[in-house]
Amino acid sequence: MQARYIQRGESIDFVPERDIAAGEIVIRNGLIGVARIPVKKGTLGSLALSGVFDVTKPVRCAFSVGAAVYWDTVRQSAVTSGELLLGLAAESSKLNDSHVRVILNSGGITISNNEATLNWQTIN
Repeated sequence: MQARYIQRGESIDFVPERDIAAGEIVIRNGLIGVARIPVKKGTLGSLALSGVFDVTKPVRCAFSVGAAVYWDTVRQSAVTSGELLLGLAAESSKLNDSHVRVILNSGGITISNNEATLNWQTIN
């Protein structure tokens, strides 16, 4: 047997090395997700890899629907470019908005020539 089915993949189990707050963006070796509920250090928790979340962003960033949204690990906010693809903007977000609504990237988004594409077949 080369593979054994475990779960659907919308979330994964994880044991954090520190306390994690509900709504916190968590990065595990390039895998990025959101903690739906608080998770205490050393206890089993769940990390959402798909779904739609409101994510903090700097007031200088604006997003159009479908734009790629990246995670800035230094500023702890969504930004328009970077190395960690968080997902796609589900709604437009203006410069003065404090959040952008994001469809999380769980492997269903590809970037080519600075254009983001959501591959529905991959994530449904």
